[in-house]
Amino acid sequence: KGSKDKDPLFEPALNLFTCLAVCHSVQVTQKGTTNEPSFSGMSPDEVALVQVAHEVGSSFCKRVRKNAGNSEVVLNGPVESERRFTILYELAFSSDRKRMSVVVRHKGSIWCITKGADSVMEPLLSTPFSEACASDLSTFSRQGLRTLIVGMRVVEKAEFEAWNAEYVAARNLIDNTKDEQMALVAAKIETGLKFVGLTAVEDRLQEGVPETIESIKQAGIRLWVLTGDKTETAVDIARSCRLFTSSTVMAYATQADSSKDAEQKMLEAHSLLDGEGDTGLVLDGQTLLHALSSAECRKLIYELG
Repeated sequence: KGSKDKDPLFEPALNLFTCLAVCHSVQVTQKGTTNEPSFSGMSPDEVALVQVAHEVGSSFCKRVRKNAGNSEVVLNGPVESERRFTILYELAFSSDRKRMSVVVRHKGSIWCITKGADSVMEPLLSTPFSEACASDLSTFSRQGLRTLIVGMRVVEKAEFEAWNAEYVAARNLIDNTKDEQMALVAAKIETGLKFVGLTAVEDRLQEGVPETIESIKQAGIRLWVLTGDKTETAVDIARSCRLFTSSTVMAYATQADSSKDAEQKMLEAHSLLDGEGDTGLVLDGQTLLHALSSAECRKLIYELG
């Protein structure tokens, strides 16, 4: 907690922690006689980010349901005893979107706050990642941390009204294109964002996971780990849960740009791993997408897995 008159980092830090305290689906209750907030939610990462915002003074203290169907997120501190944000829309996270957004009204202005995976967030920013940001992302990924990019922008009234009408029309569709159209319209407001910050959260394993995976492998059972993380983070997680060990011979099939390229990478992996005992194969989503469209690649995946 500091003074905006003394520290040049105060405003950027306040902006980041305000975004983290507003853009989420976390619930809060007050516990004990101290009224200390207790946060809960479906995503442990979201809970952790809201908790750290609280600890540095930008505290999510309540969510108030309003008559119009909207809700109001109320924050305490650090420069004002109470700040209110009306949630006009929550654009939910999905495995396809890899991001979530809230469209909020605060003191007469409309904000779009978005947080998501760096691979989808960078194209939505008004400027590319700085060298420092790209370096931090790489470092955090190697450490096995789950990263998010946070961005936001102020939305002009006329733009919001036009977008709002289009989104309501998409939401009112009753055919099988509804979800697709809602996602397309949602993406229109999530553009030209200003980079606000980068978060990194430790991805802790449940107790007993490494020992369980080790036992499954010893029983001769094939094991796959599916994750939405960056390749470096996924490999680190595989090591921490003992799917990969120091003796594992590893092959990578990544960044394929066609089915033919994916097949070539799979053949190279097959050649490298053939005849080895403890082996591991790393596939990224892009390569897997191309590989699954090829019967030969599917056969290679089965043989290698």
